[in-house]
Amino acid sequence: MQPFRILSWNIRASMTPRVLDAVCADPAVDLLVLSEYRVPKAGDLVAERLRTHGWPHAAHASIPVRQKGVAIFSRHPLRPAPHLVAQTHRFAQWIVSVQVPLADLAVIGAYVPFADGPEKDAVWGALIDAAARNREMALVIAGDFNSCLPHEADSGRGYTVEPLQRMRRVVTDLWETSVRAPTPRDQITWEGPNGKGNRIDFAFGTPSVVRRVLHAEHRHALRHGKASDHSGVIVDLSLSPTMLPTRARRAVP
Repeated sequence: MQPFRILSWNIRASMTPRVLDAVCADPAVDLLVLSEYRVPKAGDLVAERLRTHGWPHAAHASIPVRQKGVAIFSRHPLRPAPHLVAQTHRFAQWIVSVQVPLADLAVIGAYVPFADGPEKDAVWGALIDAAARNREMALVIAGDFNSCLPHEADSGRGYTVEPLQRMRRVVTDLWETSVRAPTPRDQITWEGPNGKGNRIDFAFGTPSVVRRVLHAEHRHALRHGKASDHSGVIVDLSLSPTMLPTRARRAVP
């Protein structure tokens, strides 16, 4: 069966050629969720580069100039889906939601603010509510959640643990469906300058998505190559070969 590949990656608010090369390196990716996405004053060079490399369809959060947010890019047509998230306007910088008709899939991209406080709590609340309200549909919620469980931190200390636990009770952590006994270093998706890290990047899925998971992994090469301080999260979903156009039926590395 033809897989549908999602890559979720925090690009460290960077628009450098190294980041652009890394994003474009995997031609098997159908849909990109890019967190810490920003729109420089000079223009959106990332969007232009991705458009020329085969991801012409895009949905951006309403990100103020030079601030961080989230964006989704796709090889296949997207439909805006603001109805997936209640009071979307309150979270316009942090959440973007779309439907991918070709894949019979809905996707919410998220960048949860780093600092604990009312804003972070509100964004987490909106995401958990969206997961619960849309649990009967095929929905993926992916991005940088800036939250960590204690056993997934080099320090042994988690942060913003409670909403992360609530989310995991509603939907499934898709990486865990493929990795049964991860090494301590394989679970790390962000690493600081001191070499210590945490797992803060996730892709969650509803039950109908879980049944379609073929493979999930942390793509550490994106971090080891210094393009970002984050690893990517890859999820491959099953898809009927007849659902993708012929030109998109490609070998998956």
